[in-house]
Amino acid sequence: MKIGFIGTGMMGYPMAKRLLEHGFKIIVWNRTTSKAVGLTEFGAELAESPYEVAAQADIIHLMVADDNASRQVLLGEKGVYDGISPGKIIVNHSTVTPMHTREMSSLFDKKAVEYLAIPVMGGPRDAERGNLLSLAGGRREVIDRINEVLMSFSREVVYIGKPEEASAVKLAINSLFFMSAAALSESISLVESWGVSPSKLFEVANRLWLKSLIEKYGERLLAEEFPTSFRLVLAAKDIMYAVKSGYEKNQPLFLNSTLAQMFLKAASEGFAEEDYSRIFKYIRGTRQEFSH
Repeated sequence: MKIGFIGTGMMGYPMAKRLLEHGFKIIVWNRTTSKAVGLTEFGAELAESPYEVAAQADIIHLMVADDNASRQVLLGEKGVYDGISPGKIIVNHSTVTPMHTREMSSLFDKKAVEYLAIPVMGGPRDAERGNLLSLAGGRREVIDRINEVLMSFSREVVYIGKPEEASAVKLAINSLFFMSAAALSESISLVESWGVSPSKLFEVANRLWLKSLIEKYGERLLAEEFPTSFRLVLAAKDIMYAVKSGYEKNQPLFLNSTLAQMFLKAASEGFAEEDYSRIFKYIRGTRQEFSH
């Protein structure tokens, strides 16, 4: 069995490396070749196009930025669609809209290709350690068939249902993360504006069910510098995708709509490529010095 991996960026690279460490033969492609070439040192073969990956591999994994990038590698010139043959499996790990997933699933079904949506929870360090939580959408028997592959980089595979349902759950969970980070950022900013140390806020919150929130984000938000594990601009994209997905089903998402504007504004103010926890710096920076 040969595995293909398309998209070897911050998440895709360690996931592909885990596959190599588990003895799988893989062929990789990335739009920026320099981000994939390092995997050849561990035994990966470097492809010239997504078409080549699809033609050679039995299972084709994708980890790209958004709907547009996914569509381009799947349907674009020298893309997966033209190179793939019946009986093969596509595993899209990307955080995309359920509408995109539904469309691609239907399209590849006509080619007798199994299309699975298996987005993951966790960051690059979790991928390196094989500690990702995989949210699986697609035919259960197909997912079970490739379980050994998925467990190369996962601590657990949670079956969701249809491919588009897995994409929807991924957006919902990400929204909770981003809302939590923004809510705590505002709470810290509030107490600071009244001269109270954030440590006092944390002291109280740690005595409540909010303890897990403080453990997750407290130090991360306050850190002057924090290594980027999830770019703020991609967080803005995910929140917008949640709003768009709600609109598709006539479900208003009031908090997500507001949150999207906050993150988009922060991205435009210079935080786009920084970790999404820098939303605290943006919120704190909006405080005005004036008297009422």
